[in-house]
Amino acid sequence: MRKRGTVFIFSFVLIVSVLAWSTQEALAQRWCNLCAMDLQKYRLTKYILTLADGSKRYTCSIHCTAIILGKQDVGEVKVANYLTGDMIDVRKVYYLVGSDTKGVMSKVSKLAFVGKHEALEFRRGHGGELTDFDGAIKAANLDMAEDMKMLREKVKKMTQLGRVVAEANSCFACHGTEGKGGIQNPGSKTGYIPAWNSEEFTRHMNSKAKLKEMITAGVTEQMTKDPGRMADRDKARLKMPAWKGFIKGKELHALVNYIWSLRQNK
Repeated sequence: MRKRGTVFIFSFVLIVSVLAWSTQEALAQRWCNLCAMDLQKYRLTKYILTLADGSKRYTCSIHCTAIILGKQDVGEVKVANYLTGDMIDVRKVYYLVGSDTKGVMSKVSKLAFVGKHEALEFRRGHGGELTDFDGAIKAANLDMAEDMKMLREKVKKMTQLGRVVAEANSCFACHGTEGKGGIQNPGSKTGYIPAWNSEEFTRHMNSKAKLKEMITAGVTEQMTKDPGRMADRDKARLKMPAWKGFIKGKELHALVNYIWSLRQNK
C-alpha cells in the first residue's frame, strides 16, 4: 500500500512538473521576440529562427524576421504555411507578395505556402506575385522604411492608450506616478518596487515579450530558471501579481508599449 502511495505521489509530482514546464515553454513562445505581437493570433505568418548558438527566436512576420536576419547569425528558418499554420523550412515554400490579404507589420502582405499549386490557387482569388524566400525577404527590406514609418504612428497611438490602461488598473499605485518611482517593498533586494524608467527595470525587461510575460504571469521564464532571482522574489513582501485574463489583447499590447516608451537607453 505504501509503495502504491509513493508511486502515486511521484506520478502526481511528475505530471505537475511537466505541466509547469509546458506552461513556461508556451509562455516564452507566445509573443514575437521583436515586437511582442501575439503569435497565437498571427500563427499563420509566424517564423521560428534558430541562431548560430542554438537558441531560437519567434517572430510574427517576415518584417520582424528580416530585422533579425540583418542583425544576427541565423541558421535554420521555419515559416508557417499560411493555409494551415504548420511550420516548414523556408527553402521549401513558395511566397505570394502583394495579395489583397492584409499584411502583418507591413502594408504589403508576404505569405508562405507549402506548395506551388497551393500558392497559385490562392493567387487566383487574391492576386500577388509568386516568389521564393529570397524574393520575399528582398521585398520586406524594400518595404522596411515605409513600414517602420507606419508602425511608429501606430505605436504612438498604442502608447497613449497604454497610459490609460495603466491608470485604470492601478499600476501607478505600486510603480509610482507615470511609473517613475515605485513604493517601498520590505524584504526585496532593493527595498522598493522598481520604476519603469529605472536602470534595473530596463536591464531585466529588455524585450517587449518579457514585459508581456511579466504582466500576464507575474514572472518570466528566464526568472524561473534563476534560483537567486526567485529566492529574492520570495523574500519580498509585495510580488508582481499575474494579470492574465484581466489585462489582455489590445490593452495588454498598449500597456507594454507605454512601459517600453519610458525605459532608459532607448
